[in-house]
Amino acid sequence: MENVAHDFKYHCEIQYETEHAFNFTKAIGKNIPDLLDDIRLRFRSLEGRDPKIITAIYDPNKKNINITSKVLSIIKMYPNRL
Repeated sequence: MENVAHDFKYHCEIQYETEHAFNFTKAIGKNIPDLLDDIRLRFRSLEGRDPKIITAIYDPNKKNINITSKVLSIIKMYPNRL
């Protein structure tokens, strides 16, 4: 059974505000730089809606390894890139 409906090795869940509650979107990538680029795009498109990374996963349909702290630490090192 698949956890996500794509074959990318990196998956990130991003929460953002809506008018009445919260919603989620995803960022994906074949590697960490691709994932970070997609996260950057999502954050820019959700500017003013308080986007937050909830979880980041390596190989979500097989190994399903939580890499949230790694992604957040990379972003913290380069805050101007988001």
